[in-house]
Amino acid sequence: MASSPLPYLVFGLEMESLIRPRSRNVFTNLAQRNWDDEMMPCSNSTKDTRDHRRNRSIMREQIAYDLQRNNVRAISGEAALDTEDFRQWTIADESSLNEVGDFWRVEFVSRAFLTTENWQVEVDKVFEVLQEDWEIHLTHGCSMHVHVSPGIMVDGFMKGQRYTIEHLRRLVKAIALFDDATTKIMPRERKENPWAESNFQGSKVPIQLKQLYSLVPAQTWAPLFNRIDQLKWPNLVFQALGENRYLSWNFSNISDSGTVEFRRPPGVINAVQAKHWVAVALGFVSSALGNNMERYTNFNHYLRIDELLPFLQSGIQRLAPTCGGALRHERIREDLSNPYGYTSAEMQDVERKKLEKKESPFAVKVSSRPNSPASRVSGSRSAHSSASGSSPGARSHTSNGSPGVRSNVPGNASSSSKMRPCGF
Repeated sequence: MASSPLPYLVFGLEMESLIRPRSRNVFTNLAQRNWDDEMMPCSNSTKDTRDHRRNRSIMREQIAYDLQRNNVRAISGEAALDTEDFRQWTIADESSLNEVGDFWRVEFVSRAFLTTENWQVEVDKVFEVLQEDWEIHLTHGCSMHVHVSPGIMVDGFMKGQRYTIEHLRRLVKAIALFDDATTKIMPRERKENPWAESNFQGSKVPIQLKQLYSLVPAQTWAPLFNRIDQLKWPNLVFQALGENRYLSWNFSNISDSGTVEFRRPPGVINAVQAKHWVAVALGFVSSALGNNMERYTNFNHYLRIDELLPFLQSGIQRLAPTCGGALRHERIREDLSNPYGYTSAEMQDVERKKLEKKESPFAVKVSSRPNSPASRVSGSRSAHSSASGSSPGARSHTSNGSPGVRSNVPGNASSSSKMRPCGF
Protein backbone atom coordinates (compact mmCIF):
# COMPACT_ATOMS: atom_id res chain seq x y z
CA MET A 1 0.00 0.00 0.00
CA ALA A 2 1.27 3.45 -0.90
CA SER A 3 2.44 5.55 2.03
CA SER A 4 1.06 9.00 2.78
CA PRO A 5 2.81 11.79 0.85
CA LEU A 6 5.51 13.58 2.83
CA PRO A 7 5.66 17.34 2.09
CA TYR A 8 9.03 19.00 1.62
CA LEU A 9 10.70 21.84 -0.25
CA VAL A 10 13.09 21.68 -3.19
CA PHE A 11 15.68 24.44 -3.36
CA GLY A 12 18.86 25.64 -4.98
CA LEU A 13 21.29 28.48 -4.37
CA GLU A 14 23.31 30.84 -6.53
CA MET A 15 26.35 32.54 -5.01
CA GLU A 16 28.14 35.38 -6.80
CA SER A 17 31.66 36.33 -5.78
CA LEU A 18 35.11 37.40 -6.90
CA ILE A 19 37.95 34.95 -6.31
CA ARG A 20 41.67 34.54 -6.91
CA PRO A 21 44.01 31.55 -6.52
CA ARG A 22 46.21 31.62 -3.44
CA SER A 23 47.83 28.20 -2.92
CA ARG A 24 50.91 26.85 -4.69
CA ASN A 25 48.95 23.73 -5.51
CA VAL A 26 46.20 25.55 -7.42
CA PHE A 27 48.73 27.76 -9.25
CA THR A 28 50.48 24.59 -10.45
CA ASN A 29 47.22 23.06 -11.60
CA LEU A 30 46.16 26.24 -13.39
CA ALA A 31 49.53 26.43 -15.17
CA GLN A 32 48.99 22.91 -16.48
CA ARG A 33 45.74 24.16 -18.01
CA ASN A 34 47.64 27.06 -19.65
CA TRP A 35 46.34 29.76 -17.30
CA ASP A 36 47.95 33.15 -17.93
CA ASP A 37 49.03 34.22 -14.43
CA GLU A 38 50.23 37.61 -15.68
CA MET A 39 46.84 38.65 -17.00
CA MET A 40 44.75 40.93 -14.78
CA PRO A 41 40.95 40.64 -14.69
CA CYS A 42 38.85 43.04 -16.69
CA SER A 43 38.22 46.32 -14.86
CA ASN A 44 35.76 49.03 -15.88
CA SER A 45 38.55 50.75 -17.81
CA THR A 46 39.68 47.71 -19.80
CA LYS A 47 37.95 45.76 -22.55
CA ASP A 48 36.85 42.18 -21.90
CA THR A 49 38.86 40.10 -24.35
CA ARG A 50 38.94 36.49 -25.50
CA ASP A 51 41.99 35.96 -23.28
CA HIS A 52 40.06 37.21 -20.23
CA ARG A 53 37.25 34.79 -21.01
CA ARG A 54 39.73 31.96 -21.51
CA ASN A 55 41.33 32.59 -18.11
CA ARG A 56 37.90 32.59 -16.44
CA SER A 57 36.99 29.35 -18.18
CA ILE A 58 40.20 27.68 -17.00
CA MET A 59 39.57 28.89 -13.46
CA ARG A 60 36.02 27.50 -13.46
CA GLU A 61 37.22 24.15 -14.85
CA GLN A 62 39.78 23.92 -12.06
CA ILE A 63 37.21 24.68 -9.37
CA ALA A 64 34.84 22.06 -10.81
CA TYR A 65 37.68 19.53 -10.87
CA ASP A 66 38.60 20.30 -7.24
CA LEU A 67 34.99 19.82 -6.14
CA GLN A 68 34.70 16.56 -8.06
CA ARG A 69 37.92 15.33 -6.46
CA ASN A 70 36.28 15.96 -3.07
CA ASN A 71 33.11 14.06 -3.95
CA VAL A 72 30.99 17.09 -4.84
CA ARG A 73 29.58 16.61 -8.33
CA ALA A 74 30.30 19.71 -10.40
CA ILE A 75 30.65 20.92 -13.95
CA SER A 76 31.85 24.21 -15.43
CA GLY A 77 30.75 26.44 -18.28
CA GLU A 78 27.57 28.04 -19.56
CA ALA A 79 26.66 24.90 -21.54
CA ALA A 80 26.36 23.06 -18.23
CA LEU A 81 23.23 25.05 -17.46
CA ASP A 82 21.52 23.97 -20.67
CA THR A 83 21.32 20.30 -19.74
CA GLU A 84 18.74 18.16 -18.07
CA ASP A 85 21.14 17.38 -15.23
CA PHE A 86 20.38 19.44 -12.15
CA ARG A 87 22.04 16.94 -9.82
CA GLN A 88 25.42 18.64 -9.82
CA TRP A 89 26.88 22.06 -9.09
CA THR A 90 27.62 24.40 -11.97
CA ILE A 91 30.56 26.81 -11.89
CA ALA A 92 29.41 29.62 -14.18
CA ASP A 93 30.34 33.11 -15.27
CA GLU A 94 28.53 36.11 -13.78
CA SER A 95 28.81 38.97 -16.25
CA SER A 96 27.02 41.49 -14.03
CA LEU A 97 29.93 41.56 -11.57
CA ASN A 98 32.69 44.14 -11.93
CA GLU A 99 36.10 42.57 -11.40
CA VAL A 100 38.57 44.39 -9.17
CA GLY A 101 42.29 44.01 -8.67
CA ASP A 102 43.33 40.43 -9.38
CA PHE A 103 39.97 38.91 -8.41
CA TRP A 104 37.97 37.13 -11.12
CA ARG A 105 34.17 36.93 -11.26
CA VAL A 106 32.36 33.61 -10.79
CA GLU A 107 28.98 32.21 -9.80
CA PHE A 108 28.39 28.95 -7.95
CA VAL A 109 25.03 27.39 -8.89
CA SER A 110 24.10 24.47 -6.67
CA ARG A 111 22.38 21.29 -7.60
CA ALA A 112 18.74 20.98 -6.58
CA PHE A 113 18.45 19.94 -2.93
CA LEU A 114 15.64 18.49 -0.86
CA THR A 115 15.04 19.78 2.65
CA THR A 116 15.01 16.13 3.76
CA GLU A 117 18.65 15.47 2.84
CA ASN A 118 21.91 16.51 4.53
CA TRP A 119 22.37 19.57 2.36
CA GLN A 120 24.31 21.47 5.00
CA VAL A 121 27.15 18.95 4.86
CA GLU A 122 27.52 19.52 1.13
CA VAL A 123 27.51 23.32 1.45
CA ASP A 124 30.20 22.96 4.13
CA LYS A 125 32.27 20.82 1.78
CA VAL A 126 31.99 23.30 -1.10
CA PHE A 127 33.38 26.11 1.03
CA GLU A 128 36.02 23.84 2.55
CA VAL A 129 37.34 23.11 -0.94
CA LEU A 130 37.17 26.75 -2.02
CA GLN A 131 38.86 28.15 1.06
CA GLU A 132 41.75 25.69 0.78
CA ASP A 133 43.02 27.08 -2.52
CA TRP A 134 41.10 30.27 -3.29
CA GLU A 135 40.53 33.66 -1.69
CA ILE A 136 36.96 35.01 -1.84
CA HIS A 137 36.33 38.74 -2.13
CA LEU A 138 32.95 40.46 -2.03
CA THR A 139 31.88 43.80 -3.45
CA HIS A 140 28.51 45.55 -3.16
CA GLY A 141 27.59 43.89 -6.46
CA CYS A 142 27.89 40.34 -5.09
CA SER A 143 24.78 38.57 -3.87
CA MET A 144 23.23 35.21 -3.10
CA HIS A 145 19.88 33.93 -4.38
CA VAL A 146 17.78 31.01 -3.14
CA HIS A 147 15.19 29.26 -5.35
CA VAL A 148 12.40 27.37 -3.58
CA SER A 149 9.57 25.16 -4.83
CA PRO A 150 7.21 22.69 -3.13
CA GLY A 151 7.10 18.94 -3.54
CA ILE A 152 6.04 15.64 -2.01
CA MET A 153 7.61 12.22 -1.64
CA VAL A 154 5.70 8.99 -2.15
CA ASP A 155 7.29 5.60 -1.44
CA GLY A 156 10.79 7.04 -1.60
CA PHE A 157 10.19 8.79 -4.92
CA MET A 158 10.24 12.54 -5.34
CA LYS A 159 7.37 14.17 -7.18
CA GLY A 160 7.97 17.79 -8.11
CA GLN A 161 5.00 20.03 -7.46
CA ARG A 162 3.79 23.47 -8.52
CA TYR A 163 2.76 26.24 -6.20
CA THR A 164 -1.02 26.42 -6.12
CA ILE A 165 -2.71 29.81 -6.32
CA GLU A 166 -3.52 29.52 -2.60
CA HIS A 167 0.17 28.88 -1.87
CA LEU A 168 1.10 31.99 -3.82
CA ARG A 169 -1.53 34.19 -2.19
CA ARG A 170 -0.22 33.22 1.22
CA LEU A 171 3.37 33.80 0.16
CA VAL A 172 2.65 37.23 -1.35
CA LYS A 173 0.78 38.25 1.81
CA ALA A 174 3.69 37.12 3.96
CA ILE A 175 6.13 39.05 1.77
CA ALA A 176 3.99 42.17 2.22
CA LEU A 177 3.69 41.69 5.99
CA PHE A 178 7.46 41.40 6.44
CA ASP A 179 8.65 43.63 3.60
CA ASP A 180 9.80 46.38 5.95
CA ALA A 181 11.43 43.96 8.40
CA THR A 182 13.25 42.20 5.56
CA THR A 183 14.74 45.49 4.39
CA LYS A 184 15.83 46.37 7.92
CA ILE A 185 17.84 43.18 8.48
CA MET A 186 19.74 43.57 5.22
CA PRO A 187 23.26 45.06 5.09
CA ARG A 188 23.60 48.48 3.47
CA GLU A 189 24.37 47.14 -0.02
CA ARG A 190 21.11 45.12 -0.13
CA LYS A 191 18.63 47.56 1.43
CA GLU A 192 17.87 49.50 -1.76
CA ASN A 193 19.63 47.40 -4.35
CA PRO A 194 18.37 47.76 -7.96
CA TRP A 195 18.93 44.03 -8.51
CA ALA A 196 16.62 43.10 -5.60
CA GLU A 197 14.19 45.88 -4.73
CA SER A 198 11.41 45.74 -2.18
CA ASN A 199 8.31 43.97 -3.55
CA PHE A 200 6.02 46.71 -2.21
CA GLN A 201 8.20 49.81 -1.90
CA GLY A 202 10.53 49.46 -4.89
CA SER A 203 10.82 52.03 -7.68
CA LYS A 204 8.94 49.90 -10.23
CA VAL A 205 6.19 48.48 -8.03
CA PRO A 206 2.71 49.09 -9.52
CA ILE A 207 1.28 52.32 -8.10
CA GLN A 208 -1.87 50.68 -6.80
CA LEU A 209 0.07 48.07 -4.81
CA LYS A 210 2.39 50.71 -3.40
CA GLN A 211 -0.58 52.84 -2.35
CA LEU A 212 -2.42 49.96 -0.68
CA TYR A 213 0.77 49.05 1.17
CA SER A 214 1.27 52.63 2.36
CA LEU A 215 -2.31 52.75 3.68
CA VAL A 216 -1.89 49.79 6.06
CA PRO A 217 -1.46 51.95 9.22
CA ALA A 218 -4.70 53.77 8.43
CA GLN A 219 -6.81 51.02 6.85
CA THR A 220 -5.23 47.71 8.08
CA TRP A 221 -4.08 44.95 5.75
CA ALA A 222 -7.61 44.21 4.55
CA PRO A 223 -7.58 46.29 1.32
CA LEU A 224 -4.22 44.90 0.18
CA PHE A 225 -5.17 41.33 1.11
CA ASN A 226 -8.40 41.70 -0.84
CA ARG A 227 -6.40 42.67 -3.92
CA ILE A 228 -4.11 39.69 -3.48
CA ASP A 229 -7.13 37.37 -3.14
CA GLN A 230 -8.31 38.51 -6.58
CA LEU A 231 -5.39 36.66 -8.19
CA LYS A 232 -6.89 33.67 -9.99
CA TRP A 233 -3.95 31.89 -11.65
CA PRO A 234 -0.37 31.19 -10.48
CA ASN A 235 1.28 32.45 -13.66
CA LEU A 236 -0.33 35.89 -13.21
CA VAL A 237 1.37 36.67 -9.89
CA PHE A 238 4.47 37.91 -11.70
CA GLN A 239 2.32 40.22 -13.82
CA ALA A 240 0.46 41.54 -10.79
CA LEU A 241 3.71 42.44 -9.02
CA GLY A 242 4.87 44.56 -11.93
CA GLU A 243 6.55 41.99 -14.20
CA ASN A 244 9.91 42.78 -12.64
CA ARG A 245 12.24 39.90 -11.79
CA TYR A 246 14.65 42.18 -9.93
CA LEU A 247 12.68 42.19 -6.70
CA SER A 248 13.36 40.84 -3.23
CA TRP A 249 11.14 37.87 -4.10
CA ASN A 250 11.06 37.02 -7.80
CA PHE A 251 8.03 35.20 -9.27
CA SER A 252 9.12 35.21 -12.93
CA ASN A 253 9.98 31.49 -12.91
CA ILE A 254 6.56 30.22 -11.77
CA SER A 255 5.57 29.13 -15.28
CA ASP A 256 8.79 27.29 -16.17
CA SER A 257 11.10 26.02 -13.41
CA GLY A 258 8.32 26.52 -10.87
CA THR A 259 10.51 28.24 -8.29
CA VAL A 260 10.15 31.45 -6.31
CA GLU A 261 13.53 33.16 -5.94
CA PHE A 262 14.68 35.03 -2.83
CA ARG A 263 17.12 37.58 -4.31
CA ARG A 264 17.72 39.84 -1.32
CA PRO A 265 20.66 38.15 0.50
CA PRO A 266 24.15 39.65 0.22
CA GLY A 267 27.19 37.84 -1.09
CA VAL A 268 28.58 35.21 1.28
CA ILE A 269 32.14 34.35 2.17
CA ASN A 270 31.67 31.13 4.15
CA ALA A 271 29.29 28.21 4.68
CA VAL A 272 27.76 29.64 7.85
CA GLN A 273 26.56 32.72 5.99
CA ALA A 274 25.31 30.71 3.00
CA LYS A 275 23.36 28.24 5.15
CA HIS A 276 21.84 31.07 7.15
CA TRP A 277 20.33 32.74 4.10
CA VAL A 278 19.11 29.40 2.77
CA ALA A 279 17.38 28.88 6.13
CA VAL A 280 15.80 32.35 5.96
CA ALA A 281 14.31 31.53 2.55
CA LEU A 282 13.18 28.02 3.51
CA GLY A 283 11.77 29.10 6.87
CA PHE A 284 9.89 31.98 5.29
CA VAL A 285 8.32 29.91 2.51
CA SER A 286 7.52 27.02 4.84
CA SER A 287 5.86 29.30 7.39
CA ALA A 288 3.92 31.21 4.74
CA LEU A 289 2.57 28.03 3.14
CA GLY A 290 1.73 26.48 6.50
CA ASN A 291 -0.08 29.41 8.06
CA ASN A 292 -3.32 31.21 7.32
CA MET A 293 -2.31 34.80 6.70
CA GLU A 294 -5.89 35.96 7.31
CA ARG A 295 -5.18 36.29 11.03
CA TYR A 296 -3.17 39.40 10.17
CA THR A 297 -5.98 41.05 8.16
CA ASN A 298 -7.01 43.54 10.85
CA PHE A 299 -3.49 44.42 11.96
CA ASN A 300 -2.55 48.01 11.24
CA HIS A 301 1.22 47.79 11.43
CA TYR A 302 4.05 46.42 9.33
CA LEU A 303 5.31 43.32 11.08
CA ARG A 304 8.51 43.90 13.01
CA ILE A 305 11.83 42.06 13.17
CA ASP A 306 10.87 40.57 16.55
CA GLU A 307 7.87 39.05 14.76
CA LEU A 308 9.95 37.89 11.78
CA LEU A 309 12.24 35.65 13.84
CA PRO A 310 9.48 33.42 15.31
CA PHE A 311 7.87 33.31 11.85
CA LEU A 312 11.10 31.91 10.42
CA GLN A 313 11.62 29.55 13.34
CA SER A 314 8.10 28.18 12.94
CA GLY A 315 8.78 27.47 9.27
CA ILE A 316 12.08 25.70 9.99
CA GLN A 317 10.39 23.53 12.63
CA ARG A 318 7.90 22.33 10.00
CA LEU A 319 10.77 21.07 7.86
CA ALA A 320 13.05 18.07 8.35
CA PRO A 321 15.69 18.03 11.13
CA THR A 322 18.32 18.37 8.38
CA CYS A 323 17.42 22.09 8.25
CA GLY A 324 18.08 22.63 11.95
CA GLY A 325 20.92 24.87 13.11
CA ALA A 326 21.32 26.76 9.83
CA LEU A 327 19.31 29.83 10.88
CA ARG A 328 21.49 32.21 12.88
CA HIS A 329 19.11 33.90 15.29
CA GLU A 330 21.59 36.64 16.16
CA ARG A 331 21.63 37.74 12.50
CA ILE A 332 17.89 38.47 12.47
CA ARG A 333 18.35 41.98 13.78
CA GLU A 334 18.26 45.48 12.35
CA ASP A 335 21.26 46.69 10.39
CA LEU A 336 21.36 50.41 11.15
CA SER A 337 23.69 51.38 8.32
CA ASN A 338 22.42 53.72 5.62
CA PRO A 339 21.59 52.16 2.23
CA TYR A 340 24.40 52.15 -0.31
CA GLY A 341 23.95 55.12 -2.63
CA TYR A 342 24.28 54.30 -6.30
CA THR A 343 25.70 57.03 -8.51
CA SER A 344 24.01 57.98 -11.78
CA ALA A 345 26.78 56.22 -13.71
CA GLU A 346 26.38 53.06 -11.62
CA MET A 347 22.62 53.02 -12.21
CA GLN A 348 23.15 53.38 -15.97
CA ASP A 349 25.58 50.46 -15.81
CA VAL A 350 23.03 48.37 -13.88
CA GLU A 351 20.25 49.08 -16.38
CA ARG A 352 22.55 48.18 -19.27
CA LYS A 353 23.48 44.89 -17.61
CA LYS A 354 19.84 44.07 -16.91
CA LEU A 355 19.13 44.26 -20.64
CA GLU A 356 21.99 41.84 -21.30
CA LYS A 357 21.20 39.53 -18.39
CA LYS A 358 19.99 36.03 -19.10
CA GLU A 359 17.58 34.03 -16.99
CA SER A 360 18.48 32.94 -13.49
CA PRO A 361 21.10 30.16 -13.75
CA PHE A 362 19.35 27.77 -11.35
CA ALA A 363 16.01 28.30 -13.11
CA VAL A 364 17.68 27.56 -16.45
CA LYS A 365 19.25 24.44 -15.02
CA VAL A 366 15.98 22.92 -13.80
CA SER A 367 13.76 24.03 -16.68
CA SER A 368 15.90 23.55 -19.81
CA ARG A 369 15.42 19.83 -20.23
CA PRO A 370 15.04 18.61 -23.86
CA ASN A 371 11.45 17.56 -23.22
CA SER A 372 9.07 18.79 -20.56
CA PRO A 373 8.77 16.28 -17.71
CA ALA A 374 5.05 15.85 -18.34
CA SER A 375 5.71 14.54 -21.84
CA ARG A 376 8.17 11.88 -20.75
CA VAL A 377 7.06 8.65 -19.11
CA SER A 378 10.24 6.59 -19.31
CA GLY A 379 13.87 6.67 -20.31
CA SER A 380 17.18 7.50 -18.76
CA ARG A 381 19.29 10.58 -18.52
CA SER A 382 21.79 11.07 -21.31
CA ALA A 383 25.44 11.38 -20.37
CA HIS A 384 26.91 14.83 -19.93
CA SER A 385 30.58 15.63 -19.66
CA SER A 386 31.92 17.00 -16.39
CA ALA A 387 35.28 17.99 -15.07
CA SER A 388 36.05 14.38 -14.20
CA GLY A 389 34.28 12.91 -17.21
CA SER A 390 31.64 11.15 -15.10
CA SER A 391 28.05 10.87 -16.26
CA PRO A 392 24.80 10.99 -14.28
CA GLY A 393 22.70 7.97 -13.54
CA ALA A 394 19.34 7.03 -15.00
CA ARG A 395 16.23 9.01 -14.28
CA SER A 396 12.96 7.30 -13.46
CA HIS A 397 9.45 8.60 -13.96
CA THR A 398 6.17 8.17 -12.19
CA SER A 399 3.09 6.79 -13.87
CA ASN A 400 1.62 10.22 -14.42
CA GLY A 401 4.63 11.37 -16.42
CA SER A 402 6.11 13.78 -13.88
CA PRO A 403 9.68 13.11 -12.83
CA GLY A 404 10.16 10.55 -10.09
CA VAL A 405 13.66 10.48 -8.70
CA ARG A 406 15.04 8.67 -5.69
CA SER A 407 15.09 10.61 -2.46
CA ASN A 408 18.12 12.88 -3.01
CA VAL A 409 17.37 13.88 -6.59
CA PRO A 410 14.92 16.80 -6.94
CA GLY A 411 12.89 17.81 -9.95
CA ASN A 412 10.01 19.93 -11.12
CA ALA A 413 6.59 19.28 -12.42
CA SER A 414 5.05 19.71 -15.83
CA SER A 415 5.26 22.69 -18.11
CA SER A 416 2.87 25.56 -17.57
CA SER A 417 -0.58 25.71 -19.07
CA LYS A 418 -1.65 28.76 -21.06
CA MET A 419 -4.01 31.05 -19.21
CA ARG A 420 -6.01 34.05 -20.32
CA PRO A 421 -4.44 37.21 -18.84
CA CYS A 422 -6.26 38.40 -15.72
CA GLY A 423 -4.38 40.40 -13.10
CA PHE A 424 -5.46 42.44 -10.11
